[in-house]
Amino acid sequence: MTDFNTDTATVIIVHGYTESHDSNTVQAIRDAYLHASDLNVVVFNWWMLARGPHYDVAARNTMEAGRRLANFLDSLIRETQTTALRGLHIVGFSLGAQVAGIAASQLKTGLVPRITALDPAKPKFEIRTNDERLDAGDAEFVQVIHTASGFLSFLEPVGHADFYPNGGKAPQPPCSAEEALVCSHRMACTYFAESVYRPLAFPASLCDSWNNFKQGKCHGNIKVFMGAFAPTSARGKFYLKTNSEAPYGEGQGATAAEDISTPSPNCNSSYATDINSKNSLGSENAPRTTQYFSNGPTDPSIQVNNDTHVSKTERKAAATSPFLSIFILLIVLFVIFILVLSLNVVMVYCRWANVTKQKRSFNLASF
Repeated sequence: MTDFNTDTATVIIVHGYTESHDSNTVQAIRDAYLHASDLNVVVFNWWMLARGPHYDVAARNTMEAGRRLANFLDSLIRETQTTALRGLHIVGFSLGAQVAGIAASQLKTGLVPRITALDPAKPKFEIRTNDERLDAGDAEFVQVIHTASGFLSFLEPVGHADFYPNGGKAPQPPCSAEEALVCSHRMACTYFAESVYRPLAFPASLCDSWNNFKQGKCHGNIKVFMGAFAPTSARGKFYLKTNSEAPYGEGQGATAAEDISTPSPNCNSSYATDINSKNSLGSENAPRTTQYFSNGPTDPSIQVNNDTHVSKTERKAAATSPFLSIFILLIVLFVIFILVLSLNVVMVYCRWANVTKQKRSFNLASF
């Protein structure tokens, strides 16, 4: 891989449902890392598999997305003679957190050192086995940040260290009642991006419940910092409060994190690799393309991707699939209608035949 720095850590960012590599959540985390650190930043773009409008389909596609991400990581680790595995950190949001866990569990070249799951998606995953969803066995250290738990994400601990800012439920302080769920869900990304800039911004206390934390029963317990630099030795459930506006962390820090809706356009000199996942309509051997986030010249050997390489056949098939489903449904309804109509005709005929038979019997009896 061109210009991959084997001497620095690597961060893999995996977006969520209906998102892509240029979503605000991804850009906020990516830009935070590119501003604050000298490392490799890779964005796994599985938008073809993650797109809506049907969540259950996207949830099923996490298995395929995880497999492809695992294949990419295995190739990267082999090419760099395992150095890429050292310092590898996969950050996944929502469905992307499940993809991160699935990919890590399928990795053949070693155990991922670190996974951060940002409000990992719950619907359709509560009934899956550990091999089919994120769990603590997927990496040496699995950190989970819960912000809309109970409905959109898991309330139960699923990692080594589970953090519950403001109790881990919606609404998070910055979110209005009208958009409490979605906004709170995304706040996991906002908090994490801020933690890259401000490693000491989110001190959290080991505690067994939010109520006990609010009552001050856990303030003397072990404290660790939530986010990008959480210690890998952390174990258990951790609770903390945040501010209602940026900077959200109540702890120390040099600079305030940028708002998630207005990510910085300055991308420093690191790069991000954009692996374009295909759904069943696409080619299994589709080219992997690379995007540079750099102020310097672009390597001419790198194909820059703007999601325009998806074939017309794929787009046409994807666009017509809802109409095909409706057409099939209409055919099924028509067949049912014909069957019901035929049954009624048979029943009417049988009744007519029975009445006719009775009349003939009566006429014969009268003679």
